[in-house]
Amino acid sequence: MDTGEATPAQQGETLKNMNASTAKYASWLVRVLDPKIVAYQFKARQEVVDAEKFECLLVSQNPKEYMMATVPFSFKDRSAAKKAMQKFVADTVWEVRNPTFDVKQKVEFISCPMKQVLVLAEPTRTQAVPPTKPEKQSYPSSSVDVGMDLSQVMEVLAEVRFDKPTPGPASGSLKPGTRYLDVCGKILDLSSQKRLAVAGRNRVVANLELVDDSGAKIEVSVWDAAYKLLAHIPVGEGVTLIGCTATREATATGAAIKLNLWGSAHVLRGGPRAQSLTSMTANQPSAYPTLTATFSPSPPSISVDAEAYPTCAEALAEAPTGTDKVFQINRCFLGAPTQEEGIFTRDGARLFVRCCLRDWTGCVEVDVVDDAGPALYGLLHKSAVEEHLAAGTLTSQLKRVNVRGVLRTEGDVVKKYVAKITPSPLNAKISGHAMRATLGLSDIGGDVVQAAPAERVRDVPMLGLAVLSESKGMISAHRVLLLVQGTADTKLDPIGEGTSLTDQVYRVTSPMARCLLSTSETHIDLHGYCDFNGILTYRLDKDVALVLVSAVGAGPVSDRPVFTVEHMQKPGEEDKHSLLQSLAVEWKTALTNESMADGSAYTSPQKAEYWEQPPSKLRRIESEAPSPKPGPP
Repeated sequence: MDTGEATPAQQGETLKNMNASTAKYASWLVRVLDPKIVAYQFKARQEVVDAEKFECLLVSQNPKEYMMATVPFSFKDRSAAKKAMQKFVADTVWEVRNPTFDVKQKVEFISCPMKQVLVLAEPTRTQAVPPTKPEKQSYPSSSVDVGMDLSQVMEVLAEVRFDKPTPGPASGSLKPGTRYLDVCGKILDLSSQKRLAVAGRNRVVANLELVDDSGAKIEVSVWDAAYKLLAHIPVGEGVTLIGCTATREATATGAAIKLNLWGSAHVLRGGPRAQSLTSMTANQPSAYPTLTATFSPSPPSISVDAEAYPTCAEALAEAPTGTDKVFQINRCFLGAPTQEEGIFTRDGARLFVRCCLRDWTGCVEVDVVDDAGPALYGLLHKSAVEEHLAAGTLTSQLKRVNVRGVLRTEGDVVKKYVAKITPSPLNAKISGHAMRATLGLSDIGGDVVQAAPAERVRDVPMLGLAVLSESKGMISAHRVLLLVQGTADTKLDPIGEGTSLTDQVYRVTSPMARCLLSTSETHIDLHGYCDFNGILTYRLDKDVALVLVSAVGAGPVSDRPVFTVEHMQKPGEEDKHSLLQSLAVEWKTALTNESMADGSAYTSPQKAEYWEQPPSKLRRIESEAPSPKPGPP
């Protein structure tokens, strides 16, 4: 088991523990799998740009921990993808330090268990491991393990919400409602290609049949250039497909889930799981039941297609066209890029930061403009952003914030501009009914950032970090907030080669922390990193702290779960009680059925009433919405 402890081959961390905080101190050994150049087009300044990006998979010691990596298109260096293809050769091993992530990528487009895409360009630092270091060369796995058989994959897909529209990725299927997944199976048959006219375009498609030892068979439509990824692989061989797409298709009896493979996907040969399926004796196709995930329609989810004030991420994501509306979202989390091209306009004159806003309901893409931009990084002025960017010390703020912005229709596109950001007060008094009203009749989506008791936080195949809801089951989580109190001394282990105390970096372990949000006595272990300046904050000891965690795993020496710390904030004595109360309201509203009893009083964001008659317009960005009065269903 990969425990994250240092070994002769590796002085670093597991891939699961890669986050913005550990990135400052730790290093990772990874192997490059299936590197490729992906060509696509986009429009900029009324001009169609032919672009290329580099993409590959990275895996460390544990084959179940793998992630996507990219070198994105750059106007400054249009050959960046080709250079990366020459540099990051298949099966080479690299040491990664100071990893940075493509914050524009959404969880819907990442089927790997590590729900972030690593940018293999500055400020990420990469160093090739030479053949003269065989221990490090052999440390990362040579394959990936998707962690689920075909039957389990289809069971998960049966619960996926396909009615939420999503924008298409840069390449591949652009169909709304697409979800991505990974599968491993034995090729039972690959048909020849046939021509089809789809949405006015001529395409070619083949049918792939996969089976595995669960006794199941699935069919995958192989489109266009994806056929070349499989044509040379003999029937009967086990393969791993990374980045299949799943869409809901209408049928004569209702709706079913259809699986597709596009040219942007990754097809991997070899590995223990695929090899065992190659050795498996396969019967005739008729001997295997063909699995499909039947879609069960649910009541229409409220697409926040309107101008609610206040509102939430899930509602804002589905806002319709209309006149300008001012909106406010409280206690949300903004993941900001740290590359220059993602921060400034092309002429460098002003800040224009596109990033993902996440809260307890889901995720929405917003544009942070002008004066609000520096607050993404905990700074006050544009000049400070430029200084930190030049010094390589620019980091995204890891605290929840309140934001205020404008919902505006430009042409046929609904834009969400954020113009003001302020830290969320820890002593806010929150109404569960007001929270629920911002969601209306919608469902919680996924990729959330929300508070939860430790026992409701899990590591789930396909979803990764997830929280348990009484009505929705497991919901994917970008990050989770825990409120804990230490019960034992924190352990600080120096790492690296700091020449003085102030230069030293520490691995921080806080055992037996008590989760204050749990309804029963629950203890966990916390694991993270800090520098000398962060010792007082990250050293928990017997203190109370609000902890932002990015992963959870089994403990190496006890049955307590180990949570990976990305950020820790210690409230003042006067804030502890109110923070405990507000977080309890938050997680119960999000994950239990307590606030659902009067659901008929809420309005769907798809209706004008949601945006025209908010519970109460907020005059200050620090304000909390009052409980709404009962309204029409």
